[in-house]
Amino acid sequence: MDRNVAEFASSVLQSWGFRTRLGETVGSRFHNFSAPDSLRYEELQGMLDDGEVQAILFGRGGYGIL
Repeated sequence: MDRNVAEFASSVLQSWGFRTRLGETVGSRFHNFSAPDSLRYEELQGMLDDGEVQAILFGRGGYGIL
């Protein structure tokens, strides 16, 4: 997903009252994915472990996350 598109979607969610945070791999490219498996896994696990995060939205469906 293009980072500009993700930032626009994030701004819409913010206008609805949600607090948002974009992952560091949003908008990057690594073959068919946004980043190597290890980096995507680390980023997802960090969000799962963060008590402030209440929802995770995948821009491309989350295919190949693990």
